Amino acid sequence: MWPYIVWAETQEGEAFYTNNFKKEQTLEGYVEYFTQMEFDSNCDEIQIILNNFADSWELNFVEYLDEQKLIRYIWHWRIRG
Repeated sequence: MWPYIVWAETQEGEAFYTNNFKKEQTLEGYVEYFTQMEFDSNCDEIQIILNNFADSWELNFVEYLDEQKLIRYIWHWRIRG
């Protein structure tokens, strides 16, 4: 069952308007990854994909979930829509 990955678009980021019309917008979201393996190479693969997909991203959160014996990673990303 592990590793496990989920992602979601969460909100509109910045927007650019001209003449009262939206000309450009960004979308923001996250990738959440759960693994039992320390130094999981899939984390590197996720970051490679984000480099190719997102305009910007950052690894926001890493924690060990003691009860589940899992490591949880969260990356936030932004793309132009």
